Amino acid sequence: MNQTFWDENTKKYVAGQKEHGGNLWERPLGYLIKAAREEAIDQFNYLDAIEKQVARLERKVGELEAQCLNTLNENRRLKEENHRMRCNAAGPALVATFESGQ
Repeated sequence: MNQTFWDENTKKYVAGQKEHGGNLWERPLGYLIKAAREEAIDQFNYLDAIEKQVARLERKVGELEAQCLNTLNENRRLKEENHRMRCNAAGPALVATFESGQ
């Protein structure tokens, strides 16, 4: 076990001893089963909440990726349009320069 887990586990266990009165190994089996079920239910609820938050974040990431792709495509389109406009504007001058031999 890493030190952080060990420290937090010890602190939580000692607090639990004070709250529930005594050592776990001295508690009746029925109490331990009931407490373990309650903890399992808590774990399910924590995991369910985490799963919902992850799904929400994944949707948001997908939306942001789509926005970025749309922005990139729009920027590319505008760049190409700008290039065509400059070429079209410069075209007659280039033709005249070419025809004059300069």
